Amino acid sequence: MATSLCPNCGQAADDRAPACGVCGAQLHAQAPVQAAASWGGLQCPAGAAPAAASADRTSTSRVLAHRSSAPDAGCEGAPPATTTDSMSHAQWGMVNDPLAEDLSAQPSLELASVPVPGRKSRPRQAKVEEGGEANQEAEAKPKRPSRAQRRRSKILEIAGYGPRPTSVLYVVPYFVRVFLRRRVVAEELAELAVARKKAESQLADALGEVGGALYVRRADPRLAALGRHAAIVTEAERQVDAGHKHSQLAQQDASSAMSEIARRLEAAQNAAAPVRERGIKLQAKLHQLEQHVAALAQTVQSCEQRIARIQSKKVAEPQDVEVLQGLHAERAEAHGHVQSTQLTMHPIKEELQTVLVKVKKHQQIIAELEAEAERHGKIMERDQARHARQAGDARNALQTALQSLARAAIEQGFGRAVPRLVEAVERREKDVARKREREAVHREALSSYDESAYRRGMLGLVGGTGAVFLTTVLLIAL
Repeated sequence: MATSLCPNCGQAADDRAPACGVCGAQLHAQAPVQAAASWGGLQCPAGAAPAAASADRTSTSRVLAHRSSAPDAGCEGAPPATTTDSMSHAQWGMVNDPLAEDLSAQPSLELASVPVPGRKSRPRQAKVEEGGEANQEAEAKPKRPSRAQRRRSKILEIAGYGPRPTSVLYVVPYFVRVFLRRRVVAEELAELAVARKKAESQLADALGEVGGALYVRRADPRLAALGRHAAIVTEAERQVDAGHKHSQLAQQDASSAMSEIARRLEAAQNAAAPVRERGIKLQAKLHQLEQHVAALAQTVQSCEQRIARIQSKKVAEPQDVEVLQGLHAERAEAHGHVQSTQLTMHPIKEELQTVLVKVKKHQQIIAELEAEAERHGKIMERDQARHARQAGDARNALQTALQSLARAAIEQGFGRAVPRLVEAVERREKDVARKREREAVHREALSSYDESAYRRGMLGLVGGTGAVFLTTVLLIAL
């Protein structure tokens, strides 16, 4: 025996039976026309499904609705309303239904579809149409450039090198444009670097202020979590104080040594001063005597020349004898003065020689003291520079420790103790970030040109200039 499934309840039924033995639903059509369409166990005699079932494909729950006289408007080809109630029930697949006889005397009931709460009842075609419209709108709406694309556009805008040359004819103008524009971009980059360093310095100062304000309150129990950072600040502060004291002691020692050298130098100069004055006097006196001797020697030489002229005459005159006698006497007198003056000069020269030796010794002592003072001065300068460097390193370490304390406090939420200072730090950080980004963009813009085209343009310009020069020389020579 062949079996089939009931379209109403889904139970197995005899294929030859006209109706289901469980629910009583009709299993085979009575007329040789198109089989009646079933929907939820109810059949439409015209074979058409209710419009509500074709239009609404979402999950629905079925409830019974009261119908007074009109048939279901959602079922096309339904039987007219003028038929009897019993025929209506039979037409709708309720043949041999125990409830059919009871329902024949009652008004007819129809099935209505109600959407399940929380889920949308929307036709599939509407979804497809709306999806197509959304895709069309998405395609019509221009796409917003990405961050990398905006950055690249900014780099090209700042560089201003223009498009890369597509022909060898444009490499020389490209080289000239890039060469001139790079100088401008480099100057802008240098200015941005200075501004960035200034902003970083201001940020470091702001963090140092936050760290200092929190370090003053380190005894507060609420800041106990920052104890490790506060200890680092304490150690850095101790290093600064120790370096300052050591620098002061070293400076005092160097000052004492320089004072001792200056005292010895002053004593040596005071000791050398009278000896130097005596030597100056002796030199002046000796110079005066030398000049007198030179004048006497000139007188002797003049007398000898006159005597020689008179003696060279062939015929002597009577007065020549007296003249010769006077000249001999004058020469002898001048010669005697020369000898006496020379005898006077001899002890003066010996004394002057002794004084000069003493002056030389004093000068040597003074030179040694001056060299020692200069050497100690250089050592003192080096020590001062070293102490200043060490003090600077200690202060930098202290500043770094304060900055670390400030950052740790901000990260752990202790910045609310100094809200104004923290706000200043946040403003400085944003400013530094902006300046670093601008500097990075300018740095990339500086080297965003075509190096190959740039080299070719440079070689073309140099070669063209040389060719013009050689041509001019050849034209002038010819």
